Amino acid sequence: AAAVPAAEQTAKVDWSSLTASASAIAQFSAIKALADSGSHKVLFQLLSIFAAEGLDEFQSFAKANPTAINDLGLSEDACLKNIRFLTLASLAANSETVSYTTIASKLQVDSAEVETWVIEGITCKVIDAKMDQLNQTIVINRGSQRLLTDRQWEDVHAKLVSWKENVGSLLATIKSVRQEQLLLAQQQ
Repeated sequence: AAAVPAAEQTAKVDWSSLTASASAIAQFSAIKALADSGSHKVLFQLLSIFAAEGLDEFQSFAKANPTAINDLGLSEDACLKNIRFLTLASLAANSETVSYTTIASKLQVDSAEVETWVIEGITCKVIDAKMDQLNQTIVINRGSQRLLTDRQWEDVHAKLVSWKENVGSLLATIKSVRQEQLLLAQQQ
């Protein structure tokens, strides 16, 4: 059988479900209990990294636990690729624009590879963004939020309240304009 290109393999991953699942699973009390379990402590650490951390933390974990990834039956290359996508998602979730330099630094890739990572990230729906090649930035429309903290829930609440107020103001304006139109129509 012919080998499937890496981009096609990655495109088959449902990243929004994966990021949500890892974050949700990491919050279960039964899973949190694994943090103190000797035989599962390493597995919990790795899950926590994939749920909310980035490439730096993954590399520190891999260095501190050189056989753990293979012992868990995982491919270090696949884990490295996945954590880079998750790191890209976190960058996009926390910014409106991200420079190529920042992406290269956070993903620890050559600057010539940034566009490839961004394109794959868009293709896999990890991020929704446009590349601004002239300014060497990506303009973020949406980034996958990996874990919602209390502060982020507060931000969501504030945005919803603001939207509600804006819609209310818009509806009041429309009502006022309609009333003026009716008055004008009656006067004619």
